[in-house]
Amino acid sequence: MLGEDLKQQPFVLQARDPRRGLRIMAADPLARQMGIAPGMSVSEASALVPSLRLLEYDAQEDLQAIIELAEEAWQFSPLVGLESLDEHLWAGRSLHQPQALFLDATGLTDYFGGEATLLSLINQWLAEKGYVGIMAIARSVGAAWAIANYVYRQQATIRLLSMRSVSAAEAPAVATSQSIDLKRLPIEALRLDRKTAHSLHQLGIRTVESLARLPRAGLANRLGERLLDRLDAVLESQAEPIRCLKEKVAYSVEQTLEIPTHHRDTIEELLRRLTLQLCDQLQHHGHGVIRLVCCLRVEQAPAVIVSLGLFRATADREHLFPLLWGAVLQRYAAGSRQSPHRKNITAITLNAMLTGPLVWKQTDLFECEANRHRESLARFVDSVSGRLGRRQVVAAQIQRHPQPEMVCQWRPLTGQRTDGLKQSTQRKLPRVSSVEPSCHDPLRRPLQLWQSPVPLEAKAPQDDGLPSHFFFDGQTHRIVRSCGPERIESGWWQGANHRRDYYRIETDRGAWLWIYRDLKLRTWFLHGVF
Repeated sequence: MLGEDLKQQPFVLQARDPRRGLRIMAADPLARQMGIAPGMSVSEASALVPSLRLLEYDAQEDLQAIIELAEEAWQFSPLVGLESLDEHLWAGRSLHQPQALFLDATGLTDYFGGEATLLSLINQWLAEKGYVGIMAIARSVGAAWAIANYVYRQQATIRLLSMRSVSAAEAPAVATSQSIDLKRLPIEALRLDRKTAHSLHQLGIRTVESLARLPRAGLANRLGERLLDRLDAVLESQAEPIRCLKEKVAYSVEQTLEIPTHHRDTIEELLRRLTLQLCDQLQHHGHGVIRLVCCLRVEQAPAVIVSLGLFRATADREHLFPLLWGAVLQRYAAGSRQSPHRKNITAITLNAMLTGPLVWKQTDLFECEANRHRESLARFVDSVSGRLGRRQVVAAQIQRHPQPEMVCQWRPLTGQRTDGLKQSTQRKLPRVSSVEPSCHDPLRRPLQLWQSPVPLEAKAPQDDGLPSHFFFDGQTHRIVRSCGPERIESGWWQGANHRRDYYRIETDRGAWLWIYRDLKLRTWFLHGVF
């Protein structure tokens, strides 16, 4: 869901390109309506819309979010995968990262009451999570992708511009390939790279229909066989397999109930037994679970998915079960003696979606306090994350940035791979370089830093030096000692230029402050306290 401060303000996601500086990676519908498009430089976008809100784009968190959605989408189909990417960015796309889910619904629609009912349930599930669903059903992956992206995406954008929120009752119309003329779609719907799309445009080919009329032999020789495969996929003459997120979970346990039940005590005992079985599997192979997904299948309703992320890989049943049961109770009405879902549960499944090797280390003769309480810290982080949510328990990650308020980023502590291995579904993402503190930092940087600098009422002397006093919080503060200036400015490749002169000052009230003068605005700001 959009925050209250973003509902009426255009905002974009920005990220650094190694060659082109800060670029717009994604823009909300209101910003797009004002002429801002992905790929535009941040400086150009800021000049076009001065009130534009700039937010940092986190590629890793974006990928993590869509992977979690794919894991929960198993309630609708056992075969779920992310869209597979080519080496080069597709035409019409701004992010070279999976942005869509593929579900194989062959033979499953009748169990949900038809195609329209299935898409309605998926849309309701996405709306509960704060997403707008743009969906389509077709006989091939290419046709479904083309319909969703080039037929109904515009309708979703118009709806977002009108309401700036998500509502399951206002879902887009359900589409099938039989109701749409696929040949009228633009060639970008074929998932072509930018170079191929540009070559076709130069030839005057802009629709699938005009491309299909050309001789296939000539297209293959000039633009490659990949183009013909994409064309056949959209025209549904060639099947395209779905690369499932995980075709088979390495560690999984399931319990099917002959007599469905909704009693809380029975469900709790079943979960306890399944947790015991899963931990036995993990311990036998020397592995621990980092992210666990519990699927509760109920009668005449979509399955209920509960995800649990952990700080460290663990196979301790006494630690894992209370966290899992607490997450299940949080999803429903906690404390009720009846099942919170109020519908009979027919099966329970536990899947270890992300695992890591258990680390065994011999105890040191003179063990320090950090090592002694390492296990207790992991349990504490898991417990707090289970109660507050994994994105509420975070750790600071340092990155190189000239602006002091942009040096720190926050990452969730739980659910992340800790053994240094890469998931097969993840692409190689740029890693944020770390900054090691130096011995002089306590003298140069304050202990308390404001995320947003506070404006000060101060008047600089004629030589643009340090003022003798300033007004803050209704009081006059006189400067009795100072150190500086220290010039800090951002590079031209980072978008809007920031030039500041920082001073470390002591006031007549005994406070050591970190203030700076914005050389562009010619105003003073308070940024931190030593």
